[in-house]
Amino acid sequence: MTEAYVYEAVSAGLQEALARVAALAVVLDHEPTAVHETPLLYSLLEGTSRARDGGTGVERRYTTLHRLCLSWQDSATTEALLRQLVDEIPDAIEADPRLGGRVRPGVALVTRGEAGWVTIGNTWYRSVDFFSEVLVMRGYLGLRR
Repeated sequence: MTEAYVYEAVSAGLQEALARVAALAVVLDHEPTAVHETPLLYSLLEGTSRARDGGTGVERRYTTLHRLCLSWQDSATTEALLRQLVDEIPDAIEADPRLGGRVRPGVALVTRGEAGWVTIGNTWYRSVDFFSEVLVMRGYLGLRR
């Protein structure tokens, strides 16, 4: 992986992990303008930061929003599915914290989730915004393997 495209690899690893959640009908790496099938989950970069450690390396942190959208015509069914996915989505990322070897050394985890509602294409959806944080370290001697 080249230094210039670290987040591209992180994003691909996150998408790969999320695609393993069997209950999700659609997993996207961009915000949709319309929803044709639910449950849908899409991911967007929320923020990034960098820090130097004594001039020997660079720590990069990437925060990504993963928004789960559920149709809510039958609220009992929707809430039952939400109760299942609220654990499955973080578990999918944390089951492979190195994102298929893309963040070595480093680690990926889901730091929080916030339930709410979102409008896409003039339709309301029940939602949970999960936030993953991925730490990638570069340049540290002995840690490049």
